[in-house]
Amino acid sequence: REVPVLRMITMPAAEVEARVRAAAEALTRRGIATSAAATHATVGGGAFPGAEIPSWALRLDAMDAREADRGLRHAATPVVGRVHDDRLLLDLRTVWPADDAPVVAAIAGTLAP
Repeated sequence: REVPVLRMITMPAAEVEARVRAAAEALTRRGIATSAAATHATVGGGAFPGAEIPSWALRLDAMDAREADRGLRHAATPVVGRVHDDRLLLDLRTVWPADDAPVVAAIAGTLAP
C-alpha cells in the first residue's frame, strides 16, 4: 500500500466503482451527462506488460468525445482520459481518492454547459 502503483493496481474494482458513481452524480448535478461504465485498466510494462484488471470509468455521455478530451487535456488542471466507442472514459483508478473532488471540479469547469 506504500508503493503508489501497487496501491492503484490492487485497489478493488468496487472501490473504484463507488468513487466513479459519486463523481458521476456530482457532475450530473452540474449539468454534465455522465454515467459509470465497467471497463478494464491496462497495467502496462514492467512485470505486467499488457495485463488488464477490472475497473470503472466516468463515461461522458452527451458530448463529442474528442472535443471533450481535447478540452480536458488543455484545462488549467489537465484531465486525461481515453476515447472508446465514441465516448470519453475517465478511469479513476489512477487518481488518488483525495483528488476526486479537484478532478470533478476541473471537468465541470471545462465542460459545464
